[in-house]
Amino acid sequence: MKKSLIVVIGLAIIFSAPNLFANTIQYLLTDSNVLPNGQIVPPYGWVNLTLLTPSSTPTTACPGSYDGVQIVADPNNAKFTTTGTNFGIQKFGFNYAGNPQNLTLVNLPAGWTVTTGNVDGFGVFMEVPTGPGNTSQDPLVFEVCNNSMDLSIEEVAVKNADGHAFVAHIIDFTYAGYTGTNSAFFAECPDCSGVTAINLSSFTPKAGNNKVTLTWETATEIDNAGFNIYRSDSADGDYQKVNAALIPAQGSATEGAAYGFTDTDAKNRKTYFYKLEDVDLNGASTMHGPVSATPVEQPISATPIPIVQPIQVSVDIKPGACPNPIGKTGDKAVMSFAIMGTVSGFDIMGTVEDFDVTQIDPESILITREGVADGVAPIRNRWNYSDVATPFEGELCDCHGLQGDGIMDLSMKVYVKDVVDVLRLQEVAEETIPLTVTGKLYDEFGGTPIEGKDCVRVLKSVLKEKK
Repeated sequence: MKKSLIVVIGLAIIFSAPNLFANTIQYLLTDSNVLPNGQIVPPYGWVNLTLLTPSSTPTTACPGSYDGVQIVADPNNAKFTTTGTNFGIQKFGFNYAGNPQNLTLVNLPAGWTVTTGNVDGFGVFMEVPTGPGNTSQDPLVFEVCNNSMDLSIEEVAVKNADGHAFVAHIIDFTYAGYTGTNSAFFAECPDCSGVTAINLSSFTPKAGNNKVTLTWETATEIDNAGFNIYRSDSADGDYQKVNAALIPAQGSATEGAAYGFTDTDAKNRKTYFYKLEDVDLNGASTMHGPVSATPVEQPISATPIPIVQPIQVSVDIKPGACPNPIGKTGDKAVMSFAIMGTVSGFDIMGTVEDFDVTQIDPESILITREGVADGVAPIRNRWNYSDVATPFEGELCDCHGLQGDGIMDLSMKVYVKDVVDVLRLQEVAEETIPLTVTGKLYDEFGGTPIEGKDCVRVLKSVLKEKK
């Protein structure tokens, strides 16, 4: 079965291995001193390096209006079986090509200090910001500045003698099969390598109303990390990257895949040119194209819009946990939930069909409770496609601990405090109640509404007064 992946993004942020257009580079945290190594899809977390200039957004906080580098280290909540209220990064290490005494770290969390030293299992790092006690960060965000000159991304992405440029200490989690492990160190793969071998079958643009949808198919993919889309105003012009994150590879050496991306930042009656970049596991890339399209206005139809029954989807709140407890927690604590993909679902007519979660618009998702008017939206840009859960066929509120089933799910995060306060869970303390997840498919797939339910156990601690 050919896999498919659809992405809709209108932001112009660069994400890739280094190239002529890059102002942001992302590294995957794939290896661990305790847990399994080589976890690329999905990884344990990400490290994003963004070049900040006086005119960039966010603006650099560096003295003397020098260029700086923002570091965002983001642990992948959905990769772990459960996460606690202090889940996050408590220590982070990186290196510098020059004298570290010339560096200043700006906007570190309160109480964090910077040292130099050996980080368990991954060698010596020149700069090791560390937080005390319950100050872990999800994500950790700070800026690096040189006190007397501009700083580049390459200068803070330097491998040490053990082959690692970054390391993160993530705490307060459980991981299936590793009883007693609640923290570990994670680093990027030091020697991932391979030959880029993408057999591209097609790369096709389709113009819409203020948008262009690009679709492509591969016959085979060897050591492919994913794809980027670049856009220009002319065939031989300056191409700028338009997808916010690498579109992850879905194919293999024996099987291709189908992909889609919608550029929602396009304007009508203007011709755009697009190139497709494939990126391998070692950062090598190949460009394909260009292809072109001209968005146009769509005619307004007077045909009444029929009432469409929502697609019933499988939802798992806190995948792998049971019975999904929710209690009083800190402002930054997050909770994962997933909408599950299937390969043998049924539509309302009883027809067997696959359900591809990449057709869901994550911006439309809400968690609601019966009798409460307001809903809670997932944290913006903190969702991903990963296999974290299996559809449960028992009674709605029955307890189960099912995890991945080999089929891609849409995994999202929500602030626990928002769920407790907005859904007024204080009213149902010490009860097990159903919550409803609603949303819709992208307009390209009909905009059909979706709906699914799962239960949570509301703990008595939600009754505690706010301090």
